[in-house]
Amino acid sequence: MKAQKLILLCIVLLFAMSSQAFASDSTPDMHFSFENFFSCDYTGNNSLTSYGNMAFESIGVTGKALDLQDGYLTITGSESITFKDSFTFASWVNFHEMTCGCPMFFSRTASNGDPCNGPVCFALTDDYERLKADITFLMPDGSYASHTFYTDPIIYPPDMIDKWHHVAVVFDKTTLTFYLDGVIVCTEMLPEALQSYESIANNNQPICIGRGFGTNITAKMDEIHFCCRALPYEEVSALRYVVIPEEQTTIILTEGYNTVWVNDQRYLAPDIVRRDSETDELMIPIKAVMQHMGATFNWDGNDRMGRIDIAYKGTAISVWVMDVYANLNGNRLLKLSCPPANYSDSIFAPASLLTDGFGIETEWDETNKQLIIKF
Repeated sequence: MKAQKLILLCIVLLFAMSSQAFASDSTPDMHFSFENFFSCDYTGNNSLTSYGNMAFESIGVTGKALDLQDGYLTITGSESITFKDSFTFASWVNFHEMTCGCPMFFSRTASNGDPCNGPVCFALTDDYERLKADITFLMPDGSYASHTFYTDPIIYPPDMIDKWHHVAVVFDKTTLTFYLDGVIVCTEMLPEALQSYESIANNNQPICIGRGFGTNITAKMDEIHFCCRALPYEEVSALRYVVIPEEQTTIILTEGYNTVWVNDQRYLAPDIVRRDSETDELMIPIKAVMQHMGATFNWDGNDRMGRIDIAYKGTAISVWVMDVYANLNGNRLLKLSCPPANYSDSIFAPASLLTDGFGIETEWDETNKQLIIKF
């Protein structure tokens, strides 16, 4: 009897392992390093058609890049890749210039060949100051519905010219997360009305890299990663070949300005850092700051005057506009030094929320009127 049970257990384990292996094999992970012409880690899909040229540039440990100044890259064989409810795209990019239209990092074109109206695409917007991702969903009734996810203005266009930046987008069932240079710059939820979708829309068109609407992307690209799954924060950050939490340890905000400095990289906030008119407390754009620390957010505009939920390193805090009381970890009241406010459709909270709520070290530079945040 014991021998029969042991044999049965072995059969179950072998079946589970084979099923896991099959599931893993059915999820294509593509990595194009361009070290050996079109080097691709996913051997089942390593046939590429290029309309670009090879360039010799240095990014970390790499030595070659794909120059798409004269065209775009088609991943042949990618017609069979099926999007379901998650994906990740990440790449280094170095723009020669900002061309007209939407500079597009990757896309699957529509059945009629339109690169901007296909099932999925990731691009810069026309003003070159924000990222966007367009996704089309198959709904239960057989209809199709599209949604565009945007970041706030975070990009200073001159900083993108002739400089290498790492860009990434991760869609995980209902939440899309944008990354720039290894840090989260925006998270956005799919509208509730679309969350009942069957899958991301699919067609038999190939995946393209650098193909835009009217004008293709004019840039060098390297270390391109594509997965039909959502990578976590640590893995996306690791794609830059540096340890992001150790590299980016300081955030600086200046009173009267709408810039957020993360070490030597400048990002834009929706409005300026200012003082509360009644308490003189420093008010900071809480999402524009904490998204660079890996925090996640949820906004509920129907809860009283608006509520934002912030999760960071095991601590969850909910704050309400015009309410001096916040909720800590779902069961404790946290009294703020002054109530949060809504400026330019963004929540500004007292800077003391960082220290009192999340235990983050800060210091105030009176001479330069700067709040220095270390994490």
